[in-house]
Amino acid sequence: MLIGFSIYGLLMMICPIQTLRFALIGKYQIHREWAIRLFALVLGSWIYRIGYGVIMTLLDRKGLGPQFSGPADYFMDFAFFVIPLIIAEIVIKGRKSSAYSLWRLTGAALCIVTSLLIWHATFFFLSRGNWGKSIHVLLQQL
Repeated sequence: MLIGFSIYGLLMMICPIQTLRFALIGKYQIHREWAIRLFALVLGSWIYRIGYGVIMTLLDRKGLGPQFSGPADYFMDFAFFVIPLIIAEIVIKGRKSSAYSLWRLTGAALCIVTSLLIWHATFFFLSRGNWGKSIHVLLQQL
């Protein structure tokens, strides 16, 4: 976990710096690419929570170990930010390709599928899980 989260933290420092740097020097295409990477990393935090929600709910905690030492835990140490970054790189490559290239179509399809999966998991956990109930109780107390 230490290695995965250290790499994630380092990337979370590099991407905004690069995004801002290229915007300030007027290289907007490169700025946009770094912004896409940053967006993917920001989603990673939510994907990490959703991933554990899926493992706990749908897989009945299979693969989870004590103190985050199971195979699912080791997978999650990197998957929550590496998979979105891979998708981001495909989208970036697709933006540089012709309108109907395989890269562009794959990037668009991955964005749609990923968006639907994140939306569905978020809706599921907010409407049926403890997250939604806790938020509802908190809002009622305000």
